[in-house]
Amino acid sequence: MMGAEFRRLRRREGASLKDVAGGIVSLGALSKFEGGSADMPINKLVAMLQRMGVSLQEFVSGFDPLVGNRDSLMTVVNALSAQNDVSGLKQLVTRKQARYTRRQTPLDFQQLLIAAGAYFALSQDNRLNATEQLILKDWFGPKVAWSEANVVTFRYACVLLAPTMCAEVANRLFGEIHNMYAVNHSLSIAAWEAVLSADCWLIESGTLALAKQLTKLIQRDVVPANASLVAYRREFITRCLVYRVHPEAAHATGVTGLISFLRMVGSVQLAQSYRKLAQKLCRADLYAEVVPPAPAPDAVSEVHDVY
Repeated sequence: MMGAEFRRLRRREGASLKDVAGGIVSLGALSKFEGGSADMPINKLVAMLQRMGVSLQEFVSGFDPLVGNRDSLMTVVNALSAQNDVSGLKQLVTRKQARYTRRQTPLDFQQLLIAAGAYFALSQDNRLNATEQLILKDWFGPKVAWSEANVVTFRYACVLLAPTMCAEVANRLFGEIHNMYAVNHSLSIAAWEAVLSADCWLIESGTLALAKQLTKLIQRDVVPANASLVAYRREFITRCLVYRVHPEAAHATGVTGLISFLRMVGSVQLAQSYRKLAQKLCRADLYAEVVPPAPAPDAVSEVHDVY
């Protein structure tokens, strides 16, 4: 029972077995504890909980003041972002900042970055203080370990980095995708999503030279067959970049055609999300100007190299 609760907490915090167990207990011992086939010494349990920024009292009572037992951090952040709830995200950042200041754990810092990145994406207001900014730069330095938690964190926090560093980190992460795929398919998909988020930020921030380099790099690789949304997003971002470089009617149709495709297959809410993204990347509401017929499904995989 306690092991299962520990596993749920660990997953909510976005921590891997290695993140939590390293230097405290073996991975096998933690796996057995989570599976209910072995006990865990109380001092070891306390040490692992502290690594996640949770006290034994909080764990036993089932209380987590930030991610809670009902909703994960990702669910909360994504819901607030979808609702354009700038105030709600700002309050979340404030709470995360206070928790990190109080506990100073790696997981707390990752959660702060995720919340701060989501808030910045809506407000363009960077709430990190000078010390946190320095830690952020070191966090995604050349020696970063690409755990699932760090990959997800970069997906949200890339907007908090200077464009040159954002591009550098995205290139390094992209170079690890094939290695990830060999051992952890879901991690490789998360890495694709993070790199695409970085590409979006480079386009949105107007650093088109860096965006061109990264876009050409990711267009040369093959997206896993069962990651159709990743393939769609890559194509959509590419078409938005083409329009930014050459704002012509034909290229506008290339963007709006993909939005129409989503509507055609019944994904109305997703289509609305991509329309908002297009407004950011293209700096125009192209869909309001012209609503073209949806492209054929095979057109989604086209590769553009006109810039």
